[in-house]
Formats: sequence, C-alpha cells, structure tokens
Amino acid sequence: MLFRSATKWKNISNYKGSLWGMRIITILSLMMLTGCAHNDPWTTGDTVWQSIYVATALADGYAATKIHEHPNIIENGPVASVFLGQNPDPQDVWVYIGTTMLVHYAVARALPKGARTMWQAVGIWRHGNAVNDAHQMGLFAEPCTRNQDIAPCP
Repeated sequence: MLFRSATKWKNISNYKGSLWGMRIITILSLMMLTGCAHNDPWTTGDTVWQSIYVATALADGYAATKIHEHPNIIENGPVASVFLGQNPDPQDVWVYIGTTMLVHYAVARALPKGARTMWQAVGIWRHGNAVNDAHQMGLFAEPCTRNQDIAPCP
C-alpha cells in the first residue's frame, strides 16, 4: 500500500471500497491456477523468500491500520485504495492483507523456480516500499491530537 498526505490532494472523497471485489479476484485467481502449477519443487529458499514477503506484508498491513489515527494521511495504493477506501477500517485491512498473502503464495507455488523468485522479490519490494513510505510520513508515530484550527498537524 502506498500512502500520501491528504494535504497534497484536493477534493478527497470518503469512498469506501468493498472487499467483495477482492474475494472475487481471489476465487478467480485460484480457479485459473488449478492445473497450471509448475512441477518445480518448493525449496527452503522459496520458504525464506515467502517468509520475508509475509513479514513485509504484515508490516504494511499494520501501517495501513494506523491511517485512521492520522487525519492528514490517506491510503493511495493503486489496488488497496479501491478495495479499502482512503481511510480504511483496520478489520478490512487485515482481511485484505490476509487475502493478498494467500493469493501471493498460490501464485508463487504455481510459477517455475526463476519466475517464482522474481514474483516474491517484487512483492517484498512493493510492501517494503509502502512500509518505508509509512515510516517517513509518521504513521508509526503517535497520532496528532492538536486542534487543526489552531495548529495543523505536521
């Protein structure tokens, strides 16, 4: 997920996406993968890559659950903002992250060895970049509780 400061955007709507779309995508993805799995064995290296992916996805999910505590930050990820909205509910975030982790594993399991490693690395980079953005924007810090009319939050 990518985060942007709400002060940089004009006319921000309160659109709240539905997780039904993510559920449909998951079901269709799993249906398309049936019978297409590659015969390359799953290795210890694949498990390490997948574990790193899961860790970065969980950190990304944790950051996204903090958005509602920070009034100047919105969800701006190209996929997450559609399914979760700009100010996501923490429960929806965890369902979304859990779903993406399952789909990511299913796709990784179906890919041949070389493509599998690339798929996992890109997933790690994507979530890791979002975690870095969240940290730079202060999502892991205490939320701003100042009166916005007197002194705006940084």
